[in-house]
Amino acid sequence: MLTNVIDHLGEGTPVAIRVTDTPGGHTRIEVTDPDPRALPVLLSATGTAESGRGLALVDQLSLCWGVDQGADHKTVWCELADIGIENQSSRLPAGPPPATQAHRHITEKTQTTCE
Repeated sequence: MLTNVIDHLGEGTPVAIRVTDTPGGHTRIEVTDPDPRALPVLLSATGTAESGRGLALVDQLSLCWGVDQGADHKTVWCELADIGIENQSSRLPAGPPPATQAHRHITEKTQTTCE
C-alpha cells in the first residue's frame, strides 16, 4: 500500500502508517496520504506486467480491505488474521483460505472494518 503512494503520488509525499489490533483480534494496517482523489484500483496483471500486483496481493492476503476518504486525504486499510506469536516463523497459510473466509473489498464510508 505504501508503494502505491510512492508510485502514484511521488517520493516525498507525506504518509502516515498505522498498525493496530482490532477488537475482533485482527491486525489492521492503515496508510494515509494527502490525495483523496487517487483511489486504489484492483487490477488483474498479466504474466509479463511489471506492475499491478500490489493490491491483488493485499486482496488475497487480507481478510478485507477498503478506503476511507476525507476532504483532504484518504486512508487505504486492510485487516489481517492474527497468526499468534507461536506461529510467526510461518507467516503464510499452507493453502487457500476456507470458503467461509471470503475476501471483501469495502469502500462504503459506513463500513470501515471487517466485522
